Amino acid sequence: MEVYNVLAPEQEEKRNAQRSRCNGRQINSWLQEVDDKWEKIKEGMLRRQHTEAQTLHAVQTMGWEWKLKELGLCDYKTTPKIDPTHVPQIHVSNFDLPA
Repeated sequence: MEVYNVLAPEQEEKRNAQRSRCNGRQINSWLQEVDDKWEKIKEGMLRRQHTEAQTLHAVQTMGWEWKLKELGLCDYKTTPKIDPTHVPQIHVSNFDLPA
Protein backbone atom coordinates (compact mmCIF):
# COMPACT_ATOMS: atom_id res chain seq x y z
CA MET A 1 0.00 0.00 0.00
CA GLU A 2 1.35 3.40 -1.00
CA VAL A 3 0.57 6.64 0.77
CA TYR A 4 1.00 9.75 -1.33
CA ASN A 5 -0.01 12.58 1.00
CA VAL A 6 1.39 12.23 4.45
CA LEU A 7 0.88 15.42 6.41
CA ALA A 8 3.09 16.44 9.27
CA PRO A 9 1.24 17.56 12.44
CA GLU A 10 2.03 21.25 11.82
CA GLN A 11 0.73 20.95 8.25
CA GLU A 12 -2.46 19.36 9.57
CA GLU A 13 -2.96 22.27 11.99
CA LYS A 14 -2.34 24.77 9.19
CA ARG A 15 -4.84 22.96 6.98
CA ASN A 16 -7.49 23.00 9.72
CA ALA A 17 -6.84 26.70 10.35
CA GLN A 18 -7.42 27.45 6.67
CA ARG A 19 -10.70 25.59 6.72
CA SER A 20 -11.98 27.49 9.70
CA ARG A 21 -11.53 30.87 8.01
CA CYS A 22 -15.05 30.71 6.60
CA ASN A 23 -17.67 29.95 9.16
CA GLY A 24 -21.40 29.58 8.65
CA ARG A 25 -22.15 33.13 9.71
CA GLN A 26 -19.81 34.54 7.06
CA ILE A 27 -21.28 32.36 4.36
CA ASN A 28 -24.80 33.43 5.31
CA SER A 29 -23.63 37.04 5.26
CA TRP A 30 -22.18 36.60 1.77
CA LEU A 31 -25.37 34.97 0.55
CA GLN A 32 -27.40 37.84 1.99
CA GLU A 33 -25.13 40.34 0.22
CA VAL A 34 -25.68 38.51 -3.07
CA ASP A 35 -29.46 38.55 -2.51
CA ASP A 36 -29.40 42.26 -1.66
CA LYS A 37 -27.30 43.03 -4.72
CA TRP A 38 -29.70 41.07 -6.96
CA GLU A 39 -32.72 42.90 -5.50
CA LYS A 40 -31.06 46.25 -6.15
CA ILE A 41 -30.26 45.27 -9.75
CA LYS A 42 -33.80 43.95 -10.26
CA GLU A 43 -35.41 47.11 -8.88
CA GLY A 44 -33.26 49.28 -11.14
CA MET A 45 -34.11 47.18 -14.17
CA LEU A 46 -37.84 47.32 -13.40
CA ARG A 47 -37.64 51.11 -12.97
CA ARG A 48 -35.94 51.43 -16.35
CA GLN A 49 -38.51 49.17 -18.01
CA HIS A 50 -41.39 51.18 -16.52
CA THR A 51 -39.80 54.40 -17.76
CA GLU A 52 -39.22 52.94 -21.22
CA ALA A 53 -42.82 51.69 -21.41
CA GLN A 54 -44.19 55.11 -20.44
CA THR A 55 -41.86 56.85 -22.88
CA LEU A 56 -42.85 54.53 -25.72
CA HIS A 57 -46.53 55.16 -24.99
CA ALA A 58 -46.01 58.93 -25.00
CA VAL A 59 -44.05 58.85 -28.27
CA GLN A 60 -46.65 56.66 -29.98
CA THR A 61 -49.47 58.92 -28.76
CA MET A 62 -47.64 61.95 -30.13
CA GLY A 63 -47.19 60.12 -33.42
CA TRP A 64 -50.94 59.57 -33.65
CA GLU A 65 -51.59 63.23 -32.81
CA TRP A 66 -49.15 64.46 -35.47
CA LYS A 67 -50.61 62.12 -38.08
CA LEU A 68 -54.16 63.31 -37.33
CA LYS A 69 -53.03 66.93 -37.69
CA GLU A 70 -51.06 66.12 -40.84
CA LEU A 71 -54.08 64.49 -42.47
CA GLY A 72 -56.26 67.44 -41.48
CA LEU A 73 -58.56 65.36 -39.28
CA CYS A 74 -58.19 67.86 -36.44
CA ASP A 75 -57.07 71.45 -35.90
CA TYR A 76 -53.34 72.11 -35.41
CA LYS A 77 -53.97 74.16 -32.27
CA THR A 78 -55.95 71.46 -30.47
CA THR A 79 -54.76 68.24 -28.92
CA PRO A 80 -56.85 65.38 -30.26
CA LYS A 81 -58.20 62.71 -27.94
CA ILE A 82 -56.51 59.42 -28.84
CA ASP A 83 -58.39 56.21 -28.15
CA PRO A 84 -56.37 54.03 -25.72
CA THR A 85 -57.01 50.99 -27.91
CA HIS A 86 -54.99 52.63 -30.69
CA VAL A 87 -51.96 53.13 -28.46
CA PRO A 88 -51.76 50.31 -25.92
CA GLN A 89 -49.77 50.75 -22.71
CA ILE A 90 -47.13 48.09 -22.09
CA HIS A 91 -47.52 46.45 -18.69
CA VAL A 92 -44.24 45.70 -16.91
CA SER A 93 -44.78 43.16 -14.18
CA ASN A 94 -42.63 42.29 -11.22
CA PHE A 95 -40.96 38.90 -11.47
CA ASP A 96 -39.17 36.38 -9.33
CA LEU A 97 -36.71 33.90 -10.73
CA PRO A 98 -36.77 30.36 -9.38
CA ALA A 99 -34.07 29.65 -6.85
